[in-house]
Amino acid sequence: DDVASRAMETSATDGDGDAIASNPAIGLILGEVRMCGADAAALRGTRSGRYKEYALQRTLGMKAVLTRATTEAGVLDAKTRCAIGRKLADPSSGASLFHAYAKNADAAMDAFVRGVEEDLREIADGDEAALDLARTKNFYGERVTERHFAFVNEQLANALAKADESRGSAAQKVKVVPVLVPNTDATEDEEEDDENADFMFGKKSKKKKKKAAANVSAASVASIASEVSASSTSFVDALTKMVASKMGSTKEPAFPEIESWGQTTSAEASGAVVALLAGAPSGSVVILPSELMLRTLTFDVPAGDAVNSNGARAFCVDSIPDDVDAECALWVSFDPNDATEGAWRDPKFKRAFKALAKVPVVVALLSRVPDVPSADELVAAAAAASSRAHERLNAIEDEE
Repeated sequence: DDVASRAMETSATDGDGDAIASNPAIGLILGEVRMCGADAAALRGTRSGRYKEYALQRTLGMKAVLTRATTEAGVLDAKTRCAIGRKLADPSSGASLFHAYAKNADAAMDAFVRGVEEDLREIADGDEAALDLARTKNFYGERVTERHFAFVNEQLANALAKADESRGSAAQKVKVVPVLVPNTDATEDEEEDDENADFMFGKKSKKKKKKAAANVSAASVASIASEVSASSTSFVDALTKMVASKMGSTKEPAFPEIESWGQTTSAEASGAVVALLAGAPSGSVVILPSELMLRTLTFDVPAGDAVNSNGARAFCVDSIPDDVDAECALWVSFDPNDATEGAWRDPKFKRAFKALAKVPVVVALLSRVPDVPSADELVAAAAAASSRAHERLNAIEDEE
C-alpha cells in the first residue's frame, strides 16, 4: 500500500513524467491502480507473492497491446514500427511502455488500445530525428510490407463481423472463421544476411530449433525466479529490472500456444487476440485457451467481468461457468498449435463446449501462413485450417 500511495502522490505532483523516467516501475503501479480502481485489496492481490508471474504477464500483455495499438495508429511501415518499439522499450524514455501503462491502463480493452494508439500517433507524427529512422534496422523479414499488417486487420474484421452476425442464431451452431496470420519473421536466407537485426522491442533472439523453442516460457520463468531470489533491491526496483530486461531480450517470453511461430509473428498473433477482446460484440463471451492468456491479455480483470466497452466478457476454458448466459461466444484458438495439439480432446474443452450448448459459437482460428496469400491461396489456406478445426470439433462430439 505504501508503494501505491507514493506512486499516487508522485502522479499528483509532477504528472508522472519525470518520476516514471527515473523509476519506471512507478508507471506499473499507477497502471495497476487504474485497473483496480484504487482498490488496495485488489492491488495487493495482483502483486502479492507473484513477482515472477507478474513480470512475465505485464511484459507479454503490454507487448500485445503496444503491437496492436501500433497497427491501429496506422503505423504499417516496418522500419517505423521498429523505431517506435525501441523508444517504447527504453525505460528512461518519456514515451516508454511504463508511461503508456500508467496513462492508459483500462479494464475496457478498446479504451486501453485507443489511448495507447493516440500516444503512438504523436510519436509517429513527431520529430523524425527522435525516431532515428536512418539508423533503425528492419527487424521484420525483408519481404514484409504494409500489406502484411493490413491483411491481418481484414481477417480480424471478418471474424468480429461473423461473431456479431451469429447473435441470436441457433444454439450450439459452431462456425469456424480462420484468421490467417502471415509469417513476419526473417526467412533463413534473410537471417544469414543479418543475424543482428533489431526486433521491434530491441534485439531479436536468434532462431532456435523447434525442439528448443518449446522451453522458452519455462526458461523465462526460471530466469525471473532466480533474479527475484537473488535480489536485495526493493519491490519497485526489482519490477523495473525484470520487466525492462525481458522486453526485447532473448529471454522475452511468448505464449506456449504460439512460441514456435517465431518472435515477431507470435507478437502479431498476440496483438490479434487483443483486437478480438477489444472488438467482441455486445452480449458475447470471449473464450481463451488458457488461464495464462486470459489473465495476461485482460491484465487480471476477473473472469466474467466486462473486457470492453460493449460489455463483452472473457473466460478461459477452465473458468467458463456451466450454462453460460450469452448471445454468442467468440472462441479463440490457434493452428498449428504444437504446444497443445491434443488439447481439444481434453475434458476441460469438452466441458466448455457443453457449457455453451445454448450459445452460437464462432471459432476465431488464428492460423500461421508463410506469407500474405494470393486470392487462390487464401481460399485454400482458410479451407485447410477450417478442416483441421472441424476434425477436432467432430472428435469432441464423437466422444460425448
